[in-house]
Amino acid sequence: MKKGIVMWFCIILLFLGGCAFKDIDKRLFVLGMGVDKSENDEEPFHISLKVSMPSSENGGRPEEQHVVLEETGESITDAINKIRTKVDQEIDFGHAKVLLFGSGILEGKVDYLVNWFLRKHTIQQIAFTALVEEKAVDILSISSDTETQPSYGLVIAFEQTGTESPYITRKYLFQFRREHMDEGVDPLLPVVHLEENEHIIETAGILNKKGELIKLEKEETKIYNLLKQNIDELDIKVRPGDNFLTMRANIVQAQFELLTDQDPLTIKVPLTIHGSVEESFHTVSKEEQKEAEKQIEEKVTKQVEGLLKKFQEENVDPLALGIKYRSMQWNDWKSIERWKELYPDVKFQVETDVKIKSIGAVK
Repeated sequence: MKKGIVMWFCIILLFLGGCAFKDIDKRLFVLGMGVDKSENDEEPFHISLKVSMPSSENGGRPEEQHVVLEETGESITDAINKIRTKVDQEIDFGHAKVLLFGSGILEGKVDYLVNWFLRKHTIQQIAFTALVEEKAVDILSISSDTETQPSYGLVIAFEQTGTESPYITRKYLFQFRREHMDEGVDPLLPVVHLEENEHIIETAGILNKKGELIKLEKEETKIYNLLKQNIDELDIKVRPGDNFLTMRANIVQAQFELLTDQDPLTIKVPLTIHGSVEESFHTVSKEEQKEAEKQIEEKVTKQVEGLLKKFQEENVDPLALGIKYRSMQWNDWKSIERWKELYPDVKFQVETDVKIKSIGAVK
């Protein structure tokens, strides 16, 4: 009896398929993916994949270790299937950390693009998303002299594990999807542009619920990061008297207090900025220190009020103030409609407190 069971078990094993695992030398690892608008209306999607080719040799330059594969198609899947016909190895999306959207591609297609990336289970939800002023394929094609690995410059820029800049914002794929779908918030994505074979990240763009893009300038992006507390340090330049002074702020705090009992709805924005003098034409006197604090308070208050007013005029809410309002009206299922009515007339009260803790030491 036992011998018969063992025999049938062995026969069944003969019909079972083996493991579908493919060795590393039979894979092309996608490090970055770009989606551009094609010039062909019948095939509107231009897809570019920056893939790394595994090698046992060390010391190679990034341009010798990667290739950009591109193709157009009537859908993203169609274009990728066309790319597969050009290579003899499996395309692996498990290491894709950067997803770039070219100029104009998101107009009317945000839902489709976000859903495609979410359904692609091999793409990480923590991949960075960004807009490109030109074409995404141009950004993927460059290799910076400071990169140690293909696309690594973009990754560490968004992670801010290397360079730290008050102008760089970051948006993960799961955040992009959540903010696009949720009521009371609009997604803000970093904008990358090409300059002399280098990628520059210093501005951002907001996508409203219609898929329209509202661009932020360089200084507006910095103020947004200040309000979202995405930055730990900030440089502010002023001219107290005949001096030129740069303050390095290392404590930056921002809060939003909704006063729902006031008419119109009022939002207090207390800002706390503490730091030290990093640069000055000459030794800073006590009078100049106080004057510099006053100038910085006035400057930051004006910039914050201007940015908040711009958000109101464009009817976008990247600071998620609508979600904060809804959380305070949990028993009102029409709170989002009420917020949409109130938001254009909201009054902002910006209060900035600046303290220069140290004027530095000069011998």
